[in-house]
Order: sequence, then C-alpha cells, then structure tokens
Amino acid sequence: MRGLESSSKGLGSTSLRVKLKPHLVIYGGNVARVKMAVIGCGFISTSVHLPSLTEIPDVEVVAVCDVVEEKARKTAEQFKVEKYYTDYHKVLEMPEVDAVLIATPPLTHKDQVINAARAGKHVFVEKPITTNVKDAKEVVDAIKKAGVKCMVGFCLRFHSMFKHVKELIDSGRLGRPVNIWRVCVWPLPPAPWLKDKTISGGMLVENAVHAFDAFRWFAGDVDTVYAKVMTVQSGITIEDNASVVCIHKEGTISTLIQSWSGTHSWDSWGVVGEKGTVAVEGYLSGVMKIRIADGPYEQLRMEEDWKLMYKRELEYFIKCIIEDKRPEINEVEGLRALEIAEAALRSSAEGRPIKLPLE
Repeated sequence: MRGLESSSKGLGSTSLRVKLKPHLVIYGGNVARVKMAVIGCGFISTSVHLPSLTEIPDVEVVAVCDVVEEKARKTAEQFKVEKYYTDYHKVLEMPEVDAVLIATPPLTHKDQVINAARAGKHVFVEKPITTNVKDAKEVVDAIKKAGVKCMVGFCLRFHSMFKHVKELIDSGRLGRPVNIWRVCVWPLPPAPWLKDKTISGGMLVENAVHAFDAFRWFAGDVDTVYAKVMTVQSGITIEDNASVVCIHKEGTISTLIQSWSGTHSWDSWGVVGEKGTVAVEGYLSGVMKIRIADGPYEQLRMEEDWKLMYKRELEYFIKCIIEDKRPEINEVEGLRALEIAEAALRSSAEGRPIKLPLE
C-alpha cells in the first residue's frame, strides 16, 4: 500500500519527507475468532464491509440478512456465508453470533441497535447512529444498560489524510485549530431512499455527520451552531444545500458548505492552526499542501485506496472486542455528531443560533 508521499515539486520550496505512523493491526493468534453477522446487503456491505471482513483472520461471518431475500441469498453465495435471513431478529437469536454489523438505511438503526444490544451482541453501525437525537439517546442508554461494545462507522478517522492532520494537531506542530472547513459540491446521489427524509434523515444527518465528526475530532466539542439550509430540487423531501458554522468550546470555527444539487463534483477541506495551515483540494484523494510557521511548503499526494479506511475501522472494532476495550468512536460520539446536524436544521428553521448539547 502506498500512502502519502511528500514532494515540493512546483512549489519552489525545500523537500520534506513525512513518515506516517503505520496502522497497527494485531491479530489474535490463539484467540477465538469473532463470529459476526451482517445486517443489510446493499452497496456498502457488498463493496467494502464484507470484502474487508473476509480478509481479517480473527473474523468469521456466519450470517447475512436483508429484507430482499434474493439479495440476501446472492450475498451469502458470493461471500460463502452459510446462513442468510430476511428477518434480522433471526440473526439476533443465533447464540454463536458475537457481533453484528448494521448497514441498513438510517430509519432502521434505532430498533436494530437496541435489539442487538439487548440480545448481548456487540454492534458496529454505519453512520448516522439514528435519524434524530431523541432516538440516539435511547440507543446510548440501551448500550450502557446492556454492557456491549458499540462503534459508529466514522471511517474518515481511519483515512491516512485525515489521520495525518490529526497527528499534526496532536503533536502541536500545527498549533490549536483556528478555522476548519469542508466544501462539498455533488450531484444528488442516485439511491431513492436518500431523497426521503423519513428514511435517511436528510443530507446533513446521513452524509454531513462525517464532516461534523471530523470537526469534533480535530477541535473538540461544539458549543454553538448557526446554519441555513434549503431544498432547490423537486421530488425530494431532504435539504440539498446547506451552510453550517460551528463554534467549538475552545474557540475554533468550523464551516461546512455542502450541496447535493451540483452539476458536477468539487471538494475541498483543511485546517488553519495557530502555527500552520493544511489545505486539501479533493476529499479522499488529491493534493495536501502544508506549511508550518515560516518553514517551507510541503506537498503530499494521496495514492491510497479509499476502501482501506473501511477495513481499518473493522480491524479496530474486532481488536476492541478481543481486547475488551471500548471503541473510541462509540455511541456517544455518534450522538454528538448527530447533535450538530440536528442543531443545524433547527437553526435554519428557527433563524437563530442553537446551543449544544441539545435538550
């Protein structure tokens, strides 16, 4: 695997070489394999989650589930899984299942996570944790009561570009974050359920929570949210354009500008710190430009397969189960990112800033 390569080409500066910390993977050896079931056999499961699980030696996928029987059957055949179901409750009744991976539309997350926790299963759930804060708080309570491990799929924390920026912040090289931004202009995604707010929660809840989690990861908890959202396309019930400003408790300003009504895609993100700046033209690939204080410019080009972040997050989840540790990206982190999305929607509707945490 090739990750970030350092270069000064075209910048007229001294070349710098940055060594990224290698991703640590510890496999169990003599430790019993973790038996998992996958609930939801859509694109994300079949393109990244199941291929990743089949490559992790400590995992055995013992069942898959989807409400569409043909999809469940074909997925089981493709990944050589012995059992498949259309009712996820059947999966939870399997005594051999240690953990479940939930990759269904957000509307279903609350009941599936709570029922899995009550059945004593550890839970990996794709973001968002639920479609609203009220439901997310119920999930948090259920996880705590059951005493199982829960991890939310904020995969950006496992992508080398985002990890490198986090390391620059934590090491003090970049200094305290002052201004963070993410600009995302995309055409409307094709999946029909994404366009239905009752199912997806909307653009901010279903997608922008990735950015909100990254903002919190870089700069800590958010105190106040200002936002304006709108819907400009017909035939949808979600917001498709939004500007969101977050004021963090430590004073950092984080800004998201997102559109799902673009005629083509364009992405940018970065961090201005007290000692330096990181600016990325792109999202999961592209050029990262860094300058610390009065030092030379550094240019890093990403050549990493974006699917690796999904494998890394699952490796981490399995490691937490084996070593009996609570995941850092847990149900509370899922709630906090979701609070920002809901606060933004509330701010736009009420025309005022919204304080966090939400009552």
